Amino acid sequence: MGRAIICLAPNEYVMWSSIVDAPIGHIRDRTATLEMLSKPDEADDWSRAMAALPEQADEIMARIDERGHSYRNLSAMSIQELIAANRAGPREESLTLAAIRERYASPQAMASFELTADKVLHYDDDQDDDLGGYCLSCRRNPCLNER
Repeated sequence: MGRAIICLAPNEYVMWSSIVDAPIGHIRDRTATLEMLSKPDEADDWSRAMAALPEQADEIMARIDERGHSYRNLSAMSIQELIAANRAGPREESLTLAAIRERYASPQAMASFELTADKVLHYDDDQDDDLGGYCLSCRRNPCLNER
């Protein structure tokens, strides 16, 4: 799987690593993401890693628009499932989407991010959401932790 681009919110794209289950690099807007795909900057790791032939850039962005991510082999996986299994915190904590957006907003934000309890993703399988009973603490479905 490796690296892909995911859309965190309208006009917010980040390179995501399935190896570390977290963003690698800061959030970029659509224009910067499309430019990076079309014309990679050799001085920028994010750009070099995701460089595509110019004709593939539109195809990649269309896949992101459809699925929320550019992974080809994970077409059935939703963006919620990718986020649910993240290890984006400073010590690999699972962060909320809002905390991921805060931490990876810019290089400066990445350096100054402060982890607090409200930024860690806790999942209660009685909660009504669309994560389907996925436990973020033990990474199993259903949660087998003590209640």
